[in-house]
Amino acid sequence: MVCYKSYKDNQVNWLYPDEVEKIDNNRFVKKSDNSEVNVGPPESMSKSKKNTIDPEIMINQYGADSVRWFILSDSPPDKDIQWSATGVEAANKFLQKIWNLNYLVFNRDVNSSNKEKESKLLSEINNFVFKIDESISSFKFNVSISYFYQVYKILKECIESEISNKVLQENITKIMTLMMPFTPHLSHECLELMKSSDYNKWPEIDKKDILREIKLAVQINGKTRDIISIDKDLNEEEVNVFIIKHSKAKKYVDSKKIIKTIFVKNKIINYIVSSK
Repeated sequence: MVCYKSYKDNQVNWLYPDEVEKIDNNRFVKKSDNSEVNVGPPESMSKSKKNTIDPEIMINQYGADSVRWFILSDSPPDKDIQWSATGVEAANKFLQKIWNLNYLVFNRDVNSSNKEKESKLLSEINNFVFKIDESISSFKFNVSISYFYQVYKILKECIESEISNKVLQENITKIMTLMMPFTPHLSHECLELMKSSDYNKWPEIDKKDILREIKLAVQINGKTRDIISIDKDLNEEEVNVFIIKHSKAKKYVDSKKIIKTIFVKNKIINYIVSSK
């Protein structure tokens, strides 16, 4: 459900959001007579409570892609969405950055290349293609969008790198193809700019080239003491051995009694130790 706060005037009549003016964080007034307005907590949008937003107004102001991007980024499909006009505005600004990035890549003139940097980029993009594909398949669209933000940073940094136009355009084309289900209008425009004709061809994933290293949090009694880089999919025993040999968190468990170990593969290991 899409949720939004509700408004009532002094006569306990429901008001539409566009009938209300925000004075500050704690004060709202009715536009027609400047009388005080009571603000209710966010709840499911309902015509009877008038806590609805006209989608056409938002689409006309920010575009359908921005509205869709915000809705999909806010929550997973099985959770309520808290509507936020500032959230849609932020989505619009990010999508504008994506267009600007495509424009910069298209007009870039770098033909020399650093094979090591290009190899690293190819590996990173392939890894994100794999993770985005997986998150889309499991309907974790908000996770997919978080990956797109990370990819944007990587590609933005590549603008000034020794990476050839050909390689950079090929990789940004893959990302824009992956964005097609989220932002079809923007993606189509960007792919046309890149002169790509494979709009309906999903990027291929080279599983042999998937990055195997992940970051894992080492916690002691729930407090993070170290972030370690380890091979993906190690079991608890293998992680313990690595921590004993290489982690600075080792000193927090030395000579302490470990009461319990909470291990979540590829995410965290949390040692519950005795204070004595």
